[in-house]
Amino acid sequence: MEERRFDGVWIPREIWLDNRLNALDKVILTEIHSLDNGEDHCFAGNEYLAEFCQCSTSKVTKTVSKLIELGYIKVHSFDGRIRRLRSCITIHTTQNSKIYDSDEQNVLSINITSSEKSKNTKRKRADGVDYSVGFEDFWRIYPRKVDKNGSYQKWLRAGADDSKALTETIIADVKRRIDGEWSKTDIRYIPHPSTYLNQRRWEDEVSATATADDEYYPTYQEYHEGDEFIEPEGCTPVGGRR
Repeated sequence: MEERRFDGVWIPREIWLDNRLNALDKVILTEIHSLDNGEDHCFAGNEYLAEFCQCSTSKVTKTVSKLIELGYIKVHSFDGRIRRLRSCITIHTTQNSKIYDSDEQNVLSINITSSEKSKNTKRKRADGVDYSVGFEDFWRIYPRKVDKNGSYQKWLRAGADDSKALTETIIADVKRRIDGEWSKTDIRYIPHPSTYLNQRRWEDEVSATATADDEYYPTYQEYHEGDEFIEPEGCTPVGGRR
């Protein structure tokens, strides 16, 4: 790649303060924008971006997909060999004048209020994966813990990170189901969390909690917590502790 001639880069406030992006995401986005010449756009491959940003190719791949999903970049063309990325950000020469080109890409909720963001501040895990506090609260109570990363993608796609009210609605629905219909369901038949989120199951009607006349099943908490299990009078336990 020939020597680049440019004065430098500048990151707009809205991108710098976007809590959905980590530091590496912002660096990669800025480099892609810097390489977009407006004609051939950015044709740098993931290998080049990984070398430039001093990270692994897999991290670049995840970041590029994330930036496309958030609407910051788009794939302008791909001929089977060379991929050209187009930056969806237009920065004018005056620093405090910024326009976001969203005619073809919907830049999702960049101006989310600080009160909605406060609940969903990213929590960094040891393996480098970022999960929001709201999703961690959901994951902590969800009975069937399968495919956390895939579930988080469905969580993001549902817009839960962008809405404190939706986060609270989902968590409240899961709690109702745990005490209601899922209390009579073998954990193998409880939907995967990614399925629950993808199908927006919190919008379904929740079955009523089991009555004393119904066949009795221990709740999820009774299976997994250390509290003493007390068998209700007149009910025949199915499975669980005796």
